[in-house]
Amino acid sequence: MKAVSLNVVELILGSVKNDAFHADGTSIFYEAANNLMALQEGHIKVSAPALQMSTVELIKSSKIPINILAWAHSCHKSNYPCGSCRGCDKYIDTMQTLGFN
Repeated sequence: MKAVSLNVVELILGSVKNDAFHADGTSIFYEAANNLMALQEGHIKVSAPALQMSTVELIKSSKIPINILAWAHSCHKSNYPCGSCRGCDKYIDTMQTLGFN
């Protein structure tokens, strides 16, 4: 309801193709979330426009500066990168694929 009070019309989420490993990273999930939100006051749209892109494709198309990207992490164990979980491994692989070691 806070989003409705702020006149939000669309909630854009950053899921990418490899997030389909989880149920909440699939187009079916986002379609259901969008349909549910359409029933609520405000009719906020839910979308995941990068769902067909890989993480690397999204980063390249967004042209996000490396100094901002370097702050990102998806550690599954801590508020700080542990360097050994699936999320940290994905971050390291992505940065290496982009040419940042």
